[in-house]
Amino acid sequence: MMKTKLTIERLANLIERGTKIYNIDEPNEKIQIIEGVVLNKNEPNVLISKYKISFTDQLKAFIKTNKFQDALFRPKKRGVILIDIVDYSKGNSLYFASILTVFNTILHQIILKLRTINKLIEQIIPSGDGCYLVFNENINDSFFKIVMIILNEMNNLQDDILKKYSKEQRSDNKLHLKISCTLNETDFFYDIAGNRNCYGIALNEAARILNSAQNEISKKYPNVGYLDSVFFDKTVVGQANSLIKSFNKNSQYNPSIKYLGYIPDNHMKRRQIWWLKDLPMDRSIDLYFDKK
Repeated sequence: MMKTKLTIERLANLIERGTKIYNIDEPNEKIQIIEGVVLNKNEPNVLISKYKISFTDQLKAFIKTNKFQDALFRPKKRGVILIDIVDYSKGNSLYFASILTVFNTILHQIILKLRTINKLIEQIIPSGDGCYLVFNENINDSFFKIVMIILNEMNNLQDDILKKYSKEQRSDNKLHLKISCTLNETDFFYDIAGNRNCYGIALNEAARILNSAQNEISKKYPNVGYLDSVFFDKTVVGQANSLIKSFNKNSQYNPSIKYLGYIPDNHMKRRQIWWLKDLPMDRSIDLYFDKK
């Protein structure tokens, strides 16, 4: 359906409100914009409109901006990690503040390390009791390595804090994490607050993997702890197996990967899930990245 002619100002306002651009047709001077959706029983019908617009030098310059590029509908497979802080909801506001202080400090340290190598993290999305990390598609084959760094650094930082206050450095004195991973489609948009944000199948899958794995372990292995564990699907299992094989070959530690099987979620969608457990928490882990 052809709409009235667009202006650059109106197009900029649409993008500012979070509108996604479906396609650019420069030869015919048209832009397709995602307008909405019709919910059918079988499959939703996405509504897309065509707008006429003059492809002036000003428009071409606007198209090259980061804001416009992020507004384009361009889902790509990227590695996504969902980090969940265990027992975050226990305690008062001061407890929450102390947890977030530790969590933010450790992530800041890790991100600084990673950025000295390359721009590996595309987006960080706070989730209240943790966060999503969305990685650059250029490291799809190796993003899982960062999981081990996060868990290790979380332990090391807390050791330093407890040592400073002359507290015993026991595992049950520390905060713990649960992490899920997947390699799936993500895309960017500008949210209602005007911030660059991320959406996509990968974020949904990471949340469902974590919830499904926890439920399965609680039922099948009620007496087995899963703190500082990692859960992932078939999109990640290859690089996880390769990494653990390499790690075990060069270490006295032997973390293992356990197959949990096909697990249904609340929507009865079944997915294969693996569980990485028994990671070493008391040694420094090399980043394993090529620093060229």
